[in-house]
Amino acid sequence: MHFTAFALYAVCGGVPLFISLLVGGMTAAPTASMYFVLLGYLILTFLASLVTFFMSRVASALAILGGNVSLLLPVSLIYESQFLGAPMFGVLSAIAVTVAARHLFLSQAELWRSSRSIVPVAEGLTTGVISLGVLLAWLVAMVLVGKIFGW
Repeated sequence: MHFTAFALYAVCGGVPLFISLLVGGMTAAPTASMYFVLLGYLILTFLASLVTFFMSRVASALAILGGNVSLLLPVSLIYESQFLGAPMFGVLSAIAVTVAARHLFLSQAELWRSSRSIVPVAEGLTTGVISLGVLLAWLVAMVLVGKIFGW
């Protein structure tokens, strides 16, 4: 469950995060809720996905928090009458929230701080550093492409 949850939370938070930063940017958002949405995507992508290696119930709670906050974007897109973008951002957040809620429901007997992880600490930290490196490389590439093409 650890690698599956890591991949799911990273994809469900990372893909909309990159799309919203690439297409919309920080200032071209339809409403001011974009800042909260980006925070929700960051919680889902980095906190929930990395904590899942060590404390899976805490990671599920973080995924529910980040997923629910990131559901503000589809709601604001529908409110702004931009119906085509709402499913693209809403489906992945809804999947992450549903899987996290199911995991919390099925693991009620576990303690919140229990770490039944089969993943060594070094492997989990290496995965986290690699994912942060990919994010930074992507952001640097976006800045360079913007400078080159004048976006």
